Amino acid sequence: IYDYWVNYRGWDHQAGIDAKAQNGPNTGVAVSDAIVALNVMLTAGPALIALFANSPFENGEYSGYRENRLTLWPRMFGHARFAADDRLHRLPSRAFIDLRDYFVWMFGEGSVMQMTFCNPYNYKYKELTDAFCVEGNPSLLTFLRGERWPARRFRDGYPAQIRPSLAHLAFQQFAQFLDARIRFSFASEPSLDEFFTAWECPDGLEELFEDHFDFCYIEGRAGGANFADRELFDKAGEQVAASVLIAPSALQAGLLRNPLAAQRALARWPWEALPALRDAAMRDGLSGQAGPLSVRALCETVVELAGRELSAAEAWMLAYPLYVLRSGRNGADRALAAYEVFPGHPHERMKRLIHSREALLLPPKLHLVAPPVRQP
Repeated sequence: IYDYWVNYRGWDHQAGIDAKAQNGPNTGVAVSDAIVALNVMLTAGPALIALFANSPFENGEYSGYRENRLTLWPRMFGHARFAADDRLHRLPSRAFIDLRDYFVWMFGEGSVMQMTFCNPYNYKYKELTDAFCVEGNPSLLTFLRGERWPARRFRDGYPAQIRPSLAHLAFQQFAQFLDARIRFSFASEPSLDEFFTAWECPDGLEELFEDHFDFCYIEGRAGGANFADRELFDKAGEQVAASVLIAPSALQAGLLRNPLAAQRALARWPWEALPALRDAAMRDGLSGQAGPLSVRALCETVVELAGRELSAAEAWMLAYPLYVLRSGRNGADRALAAYEVFPGHPHERMKRLIHSREALLLPPKLHLVAPPVRQP
């Protein structure tokens, strides 16, 4: 798959060579709630970026960002062979309306389907072996409307004919790179005739997929990976340290337990302002500002909304984001502050920082005391 992405589609995978990672939670949702849930997580994206920012360095130097990780996408797709590849990591101009609208944006006119299989069942996209490029580079929706398509095996040009099915749709669900995705699997696969009949009806795809999905969930992609380290444990305490890994999942789960309520509460952050708010969160973390809109205010709202929906037994999982809000420092801020006080030349200071941020292995906690969940 990486040979195909790099050599055929022109993606620059070396742009992410620093191996910065996300902590991507997966939260099950009803098919009927999937689009609302996706819109909620895309609106909340700048908050998760700011709360969990932890990649301020690149090539051993301060990058100018609290979350440099997310500068990967414009660099990776900047010289892509197909213009839509660069479009599909950028928010559309408005929120998604329904599943049809989402698929049109991702798979419609101007887009180019990914490589696929003669038989795509039971394949994972990062485990490709016998993969084929469809001749003519159609969009996926165009491909699905055809009877058969000529294709060539990527590794040697061997010709084949591919008959479309909804398995090809399921296989290519990864093909957008926003801060959240809808993920799904078919328990029983509808026919293409059923799919395109439902396509023409209001909420038709939601109703069709309700009967055919095995599962449906939201894959969150905004939050950076954080781990408990000695400084965090000593300054913030065991409960905060224990919550670091689970906190992104807790935030997303809390927001999506009542997605309509979350959507209403987040409506005061206009969709069209989200790209600027996201950039501000990447660059400045909690102190980011996009015109009159404050990243910190969005963070406070997101944590409060999630906390309302978590049970008393789950509330401890928000200890880390609550600590970030109280202290005003995310992982990137802590790393930059430590780097500034370490003695020596930059290389030596970076080595000291790496050693000081070594992850702690914490024992599982079964009876943690729940912190109060409220706006700081």
